[in-house]
Amino acid sequence: MTSRFADILDARVAELVGEGYEIRRIFAAPADIEQLFRELGDAAVLLDCDPAQDRAWYGQYELSPADGEATLIMHCRDDECWFTELERPQEPVEALRAAS
Repeated sequence: MTSRFADILDARVAELVGEGYEIRRIFAAPADIEQLFRELGDAAVLLDCDPAQDRAWYGQYELSPADGEATLIMHCRDDECWFTELERPQEPVEALRAAS
């Protein structure tokens, strides 16, 4: 069984928050942002209501498009920040064969 991208993202964010980190921003690959829309609908990503701002939100977290193909979570404790790449489980071989 394959997990939804949104579930994996939510679980990793919850894990980091549970460890005492503040999530400052999520840098999501364009394909992953598209996946959020497919899984959660049009309300998955919201644009900032201030037209002077060019920002988007995934829930309470600021969401920015990533330059690469990986989705990164920027998490901080006080003034120190780190990036964690969101790891997704590999598709089972049978699912890959069925898709081709």
